[in-house]
Amino acid sequence: MTVVALVPAYRSQDRVGDTVRALLSLDDVDSVIVIDDGSDDDTAVVARRAGATLVQLPANRGKGGAIAAGIAAAPDADIYLLIDADLTSTAVEADRLLGPVLEGRADLVIGSFERANSSGGFGLIKGMAARLIARSGQEVTEPLSGQRAIVGSLLRSLDLGSGFGLETAMTMDALAAGARVVEVPVGMTHRRTGRDLRGIIHRARQGIDIARVAWPRLVSPVARTAGLVALLMVVVVAAMFGANARETHGTLPPSGRADRVIVIGVPRLGSNDLDPLTMPNLWAMAQHGGVGVITPRTPASNPSELQAWATMGAGAPTLLGAIGVDVAEGPGVGDQVRVVPGDQQIDGGTAAQVSARITGKSPSGPQVVLGSTLRKGDLRSYGQPGRLGDLVRRAGGRTQVVSSEFLIGLPTDASVDASSAVAAMGSDRSVDTATVGPSLLVPDPAFPDGYRTDVDRLVTAVAGGPAKGLTVVGLGDPERAAIAAERSEPVAGAQLERRVQRATDLAIGRIAALADGHTAVIVVGLTPPTSSWELTPMVAEGGGVKSGTMFSASTRRQGLLTLTDVAPTVVRLLGIGEPSDFVGNSAERSDDQAGMAAEVASMQELNTRATQREDAYIGIIVAFVIGQALIYGALAFSFRRIGRTRWVRFLEGCGIGSAAWPLSTFIIRAGPVGLGKPVVTSALIVLICVAAGWIGTRMRSTPLAPLNVICVITLALLAIDLGTGGHLQESSIIGYSPLFASRFYGVGNMAYSVLASVAVILALRVTDGTWSLGHRAVRVGSVLVFAILLDILPTLGADVGGLIALVPAFAVLGVSMVGLKWTRRTIAWCALGIAVAGTAAIALASRGETHLSKFLKGDSASITETIQRKIETNIRVLGLTTWSWMVPIVLIFMFRVLVIGHAGRWVFGGRRNLRLAFAAVLAVGVIGALVNDSGVVITAISFLYIGSMLALLMLRQPFSEPEILGPIEGSTDEVEAQGDQHGPRDAQRKPTWSPAAG
Repeated sequence: MTVVALVPAYRSQDRVGDTVRALLSLDDVDSVIVIDDGSDDDTAVVARRAGATLVQLPANRGKGGAIAAGIAAAPDADIYLLIDADLTSTAVEADRLLGPVLEGRADLVIGSFERANSSGGFGLIKGMAARLIARSGQEVTEPLSGQRAIVGSLLRSLDLGSGFGLETAMTMDALAAGARVVEVPVGMTHRRTGRDLRGIIHRARQGIDIARVAWPRLVSPVARTAGLVALLMVVVVAAMFGANARETHGTLPPSGRADRVIVIGVPRLGSNDLDPLTMPNLWAMAQHGGVGVITPRTPASNPSELQAWATMGAGAPTLLGAIGVDVAEGPGVGDQVRVVPGDQQIDGGTAAQVSARITGKSPSGPQVVLGSTLRKGDLRSYGQPGRLGDLVRRAGGRTQVVSSEFLIGLPTDASVDASSAVAAMGSDRSVDTATVGPSLLVPDPAFPDGYRTDVDRLVTAVAGGPAKGLTVVGLGDPERAAIAAERSEPVAGAQLERRVQRATDLAIGRIAALADGHTAVIVVGLTPPTSSWELTPMVAEGGGVKSGTMFSASTRRQGLLTLTDVAPTVVRLLGIGEPSDFVGNSAERSDDQAGMAAEVASMQELNTRATQREDAYIGIIVAFVIGQALIYGALAFSFRRIGRTRWVRFLEGCGIGSAAWPLSTFIIRAGPVGLGKPVVTSALIVLICVAAGWIGTRMRSTPLAPLNVICVITLALLAIDLGTGGHLQESSIIGYSPLFASRFYGVGNMAYSVLASVAVILALRVTDGTWSLGHRAVRVGSVLVFAILLDILPTLGADVGGLIALVPAFAVLGVSMVGLKWTRRTIAWCALGIAVAGTAAIALASRGETHLSKFLKGDSASITETIQRKIETNIRVLGLTTWSWMVPIVLIFMFRVLVIGHAGRWVFGGRRNLRLAFAAVLAVGVIGALVNDSGVVITAISFLYIGSMLALLMLRQPFSEPEILGPIEGSTDEVEAQGDQHGPRDAQRKPTWSPAAG
């Protein structure tokens, strides 16, 4: 009978030679095959010098993969002797293993070590393996022993387990097949694994591998499939209940309770000004009424009072400015806003006539607003200036503007810049009452430009306003103080700003005293305290507004509103129907109140996280993309040069760490505010990615094992986050920013790409193994449907773009992965399924005030404009974001490997589902970019996973054929020469992953 000894070896140059010589000394052993499992030392050379035939694997595949390669190299052996490479001379004891098999008394013989020579572990893993094997019908004392003799036909019929689960799986399968299994004592010795950290990690890996191979052998396919479906269903239901419980609910103010609404716009007002010592009157107003913070973002690149007032008055993002003046460059001469009587002579005519030429409408009010015009041709600006004023007038109210704003310099009639008037005017650019300019100012050398707002005159003008309607109050002192402070010494500038702050708080308190059951006062922070974007306060009192923290359906976030929520709040208080072209929602009082101090502290923490995110974002993204360029550049450059070196593990770790990067950004967000500082955030993200890469390189059960684990954890974290309110996405690096986002809840655009990509990779994973068509369909479908539900359900992801992209893409992917042929019938059923699923999904996603419901309520013109706006946004993002570089980086890497390198055959190994998953991740990234307004960013995120997948397949080469080399024979000099020729460190050696070798 032919006996072949199989010796899997990895980094065993100091022991494998003695082991081979000991085995060759046995009379019954016909040949020794050493399987070099991707070693980066001289294991291969030493084994060949000792007389072994070498099977050289192109990359490390683990013990199970090494034994499978050895069997393939000797497919006709009658008996296989499995021996570890570290036994050295004690391998002669293998003769005891062969006896029972050669004599026909056993089919599998396991070597039982003497107690002094066994592992120095705690016995936990060994006991677990013994209990698992006992469930197959026989107890064994050494379940983990790798020293075995087995009948060749039996071994070739078994499904070998992976990694350290090889022996446990082999024993269980042999017993299940009715084989005779015996144990014999052997006097072998090998390296002992101690009880230090390294030993604990080793045994943990053993335990994981053993549990993984035992699971499919103890649980039926039906139970495993049913368990997967049940688990995903439970997670979705639990997430929905959790999201409902965590969702911010509130009470809208009574509609029509107020006859008059006074809106006070305060520039340079920050969330930290909500403090009883800093601004006591504002704090008192917040205690009596509703309080929140708003994102004051407008389409302008920089904070601007004019754009804030324009957006507020239009109820939608709006840009005003002179034609040809770039808003990003700051206010120009054409941005000046003047309020003059309609009969005032201007340019050979009256102000009313000038206004009529601009708007095509005759002014209905006695005061005309001249100056800034609507900036046309910019689809970021789609609000209609004067919309709020028109609604107030149609309801029988009147509009008033009271403004102490003026241009820097001496306050004269020519220097008046009443930007606040654009919030009160109608579309005909007129207001009913105006008090602006020098009449509200008094000389005061302690204030900027020697003038300050006369609070008495200001309050008198406001109090004398219309009994029914809207009054807009523009306070100009804070903006002038901030500009003056920048030109002063730091101490003097700070004193000046503090002086103006006290005067502004006094004015707020005096006007807030007018609030009662029929008069509502709203204070809005128009611009942040610095030139950088921050959250600003919004406080409302009177007119039926209840005290407590506010929020809106626009954000679904406790204490958070948007600038576009101001107009809907005004029209609700006045009892005016909210028009469909308002993009915001009325402020509501939250049902969940934790006390004024705690709620304000939470709002300030929200602002801190948001600003920290913006401070860190650019640097982290630039560093990450540069890192990706270096990683994939190294992979592409060294495509045929790496060989079996330690660089392989390093680059593997880099690819794995890259896939863990999105996960790390969510994990960091779960930490306290102090960890949000840019330096700390960057360091922790790097630490998590390095740890993931280090752990991942030790996962060898399947080629994509580390990527699969990362995807499972990422998907689970996203589900938990959505079920608990989505806080990990708010202010995270690849989540949405409270300062710049167009949405503040559910799945953001970048998180959509993460969700879709990991779902595709996991759909590939659940098809591994031998499954029937029905089981395969259920398993793939459950994973893909799970991802779709997380993405589109209103209480969870509420993602319209994901609905459009995922349903058709996943339907095609699912049918292809299941293995169905694309016949006419298949296409018809697939189309029907997409239509039904799409209809049901739209019905679910469009419930309530969602993005989709507002989109569907619009007319054909607004729908077309929305589509155009998304296209323009995608084009603009393409030229602005650093993420754009991620796409060509990965594309060049793919082109180098798959096209120039012609490596597709050995990278994918003819595995159809692997190619499908690869293409599907590409597809969801491209389609998602087309239907969402983050454009290339979505594609870049999906390419991150594509790059990691391709890097692992390229480096691990699971489908490449090994190289078989005979023993090195000849004189000592000849042996040395041949050893040098075939040494793993020889730069001239044929690459292990060349097409010829593959």
